[in-house]
Amino acid sequence: MLEGGREPPSGLEWPEGLRDVRGAVHCHSFLSHDSEGSWTRIASAARSVGVEFVLLSDHPSPGFIERSPRGLLDGVWLIGGGELSAEGRKGSLLALGPTRTPSSPGDGNAAIIESIHSAGGVAIVAHAEEFTAFDVPGYDGIEIQNLHAALRDRCPAIVLLGGLLLPPPLFFRYVVPRPDHNLDRYGELLDQGRRLTVVAGGDAHENIQLLGWVFGTYAETFKAASTHLLVEGEVNDGSIMDALRRGRSYAAFESLSSTLGFVFVGQSPRAGVALPGDDLPLAKETRLMATAPGNSRFILRRGSRVVATRRGNRLDHCPRQEGLYWLEVQQGNRCWIITSPIAVVGEQP
Repeated sequence: MLEGGREPPSGLEWPEGLRDVRGAVHCHSFLSHDSEGSWTRIASAARSVGVEFVLLSDHPSPGFIERSPRGLLDGVWLIGGGELSAEGRKGSLLALGPTRTPSSPGDGNAAIIESIHSAGGVAIVAHAEEFTAFDVPGYDGIEIQNLHAALRDRCPAIVLLGGLLLPPPLFFRYVVPRPDHNLDRYGELLDQGRRLTVVAGGDAHENIQLLGWVFGTYAETFKAASTHLLVEGEVNDGSIMDALRRGRSYAAFESLSSTLGFVFVGQSPRAGVALPGDDLPLAKETRLMATAPGNSRFILRRGSRVVATRRGNRLDHCPRQEGLYWLEVQQGNRCWIITSPIAVVGEQP
């Protein structure tokens, strides 16, 4: 909960003192073997599309975190991190924001997660469509969509024709499918009581050539798959990582539309306002509320179960059971926003 149980202003806005900060997660630079992108180029691309932070995820090499940036460049916060192969190379684990290079762990995903945490990082399951060890303890979140994987699994002819005939915003809007498998898995994990931070993974390399043109530039990828963090106070590397750890996030696919005006909060007269990642005491007056611009479709779930749907620009729901509640918002029947959960919990005696 926010300090002092502050309530949102009329019209449903994020509480005072909170900033909705747009960023990019899962980005590769020249520190990876399969990318040549400079930090200056990454920062410039981010700034051009309104992205305020980039959480890098380079393929590991000796001392690569110590060689990674962690600071403000061209008005954008760059924070180094890594992409570590999961056990059996089935998916991967992102080490976001570690302060040192994770030690080389022994076999097993639990050891990899422990090495990420020991290095000060946040462990996120990436390539969730391939990951098979969701029962392992300790990971902090899930990459709900990976653009590279989504396009790889599409019919090559559709991807090729779309790339040739459609400008990038329309390509990502119509060719990238809804992440059905990952959303189903996310709901099942919430049913088990796992509190997970949601991120969108651009998996940006800026290394795809299509008839001599670079396709999927940093700027195009950042716009197509962004991660929003709800940051208290000044935006810096500390407040960014704090919001990520607390699950104050939502994933957005802004080739469809800007998320400006989107809000998802819970409210209880006794406890005030809850954000994604927070606890919300269950009581008769407890409400879950959301607003979004345009004619949106709201789908509110408790774990894997749909509990409410609305079409319009606002949702207002009174939960009657404890659980982890999260929201999918669609534009034109396409997945647009996916939130981390608000935990509706029993009131303490």
